[in-house]
Amino acid sequence: MRVAVRAGAAVCLAAVAVPVVGAPPAQAAPGGVDAAVEAFASGALVHTGEGAADDGGGAGASPGPAEARRAEQAGEFVRARLGSAEVPVRAEILAEGDPDSAAQEIADRVGMRGLYVAAVERGGGEEAEFGWSWVGPAPVGDEEIDAHLATYPGGPLQRIAGIVDLIDGDLRPAVEAAARSGDRVYVDPSIAEGFPQADAEALAERLGGVQDVRVAVVPALAAGAAGGREEVAEAMLAPVGDAGSALLAEWEGGAFRLTPASGEGGPAPKEITSLLPEALPGELGAAVGTFAGAVHGGVVRAAREALADRYLYVDPLAATDLEEGDAGKVEEALAEREEPVRVAVLPQGAFLETGATGPGEDALAASVAQGVEGPVAVYTVDGSGAVTGYPVRGGDGVGGNWESLDSAVFFGKADDSVRESLDGLLEELGERRVLADGGGAAGAGASGVLPDLSRTGWSLIGGAVGLVLLVLLLRGAIVWRRARR
Repeated sequence: MRVAVRAGAAVCLAAVAVPVVGAPPAQAAPGGVDAAVEAFASGALVHTGEGAADDGGGAGASPGPAEARRAEQAGEFVRARLGSAEVPVRAEILAEGDPDSAAQEIADRVGMRGLYVAAVERGGGEEAEFGWSWVGPAPVGDEEIDAHLATYPGGPLQRIAGIVDLIDGDLRPAVEAAARSGDRVYVDPSIAEGFPQADAEALAERLGGVQDVRVAVVPALAAGAAGGREEVAEAMLAPVGDAGSALLAEWEGGAFRLTPASGEGGPAPKEITSLLPEALPGELGAAVGTFAGAVHGGVVRAAREALADRYLYVDPLAATDLEEGDAGKVEEALAEREEPVRVAVLPQGAFLETGATGPGEDALAASVAQGVEGPVAVYTVDGSGAVTGYPVRGGDGVGGNWESLDSAVFFGKADDSVRESLDGLLEELGERRVLADGGGAAGAGASGVLPDLSRTGWSLIGGAVGLVLLVLLLRGAIVWRRARR
């Protein structure tokens, strides 16, 4: 039985409370221990004492709705994870007292086999203190538990839940077995229980037609368990070979930490990592979609082949806000131009197929445009649908507002919407918007666009005219600059 205090916390407490050092430890509040004993004897695996902080924030904190829901989901995950343990682990979170003596007393009074961990979470920036006690054989030593609790990510409950992998060593075998089974996506049952967003079928849909791939969504691996995260991710590659790729997503301290691996035929893991965020639960699908676009390997070729006889190509892996029928309307408008323009919408990872170092580089547009007649514009999007790059190839003298495809793409772009970007491109090319509700012809006259003078007054018109002139001056001042990518 040991008390683990992270080194950083000990330094902080010594700096602000030197007189406390060497003082006898406070005893656990009897009410907290009594309530924990009653809860554990009734079959509970987690008990949070009155006034104690939880993994969602300090005691007395008032998180917003999103944070509160995330904390609730994390709690559901912890309970499910503890419930899956072969060796029972019970967690008590106290507001005050000595966790060492509390764990010992709770274990003695409950008497059921397993590990009893008490944590005192006082809030106010102080690190949690832990104590633990065994009933029955101890499968791991005090030093291992001490090191785990000091280094494992997340709040007290998540650190305690991580002990399950330390003791059982169950995560890596489950991940490897799932990879061999042929399923592209594996979600640990405790993750699925706590986070509905981590749905295996929904995540598999984000992979599209990419087959030689494996994705595993699990709790954070215990540092003392067999193999680190990179080793586990690489082990997932065995069933898919050198052409395959894998993504390990670990729930770690409030978000999913993403670790990719790839065979010799795929992009380097560090290149994939550069595109992947630490994903909140609601962003996991977007992260998996971004990963799929980065490892597909045939996105640019498919775009090039499609644009040989079409004017708009939207890759199936590109996350967009386009609605049914939108692509056809835009393609028709592009095809009818006197100077046709061809457009591709691709996942941002497509640039990895071209030797470029980013999604906005000209090399991507040049690669897509190989063998394609006429100017080409490329929009790249991340897994959330945000536009991350917009390189072009050719397009000087395309007509419209700027006589340059480069400028038309830049001024028509909406960072968070492919739909608005394509409509804006048409307008900047001097064409009619075809997607915006109630959109009129570019360069339309007074009919249908002048305001109702009886309601607005001539003063507002004068102000609007001045604003338009200011915008035109600003545009003219920067039209010579190439769009920043």
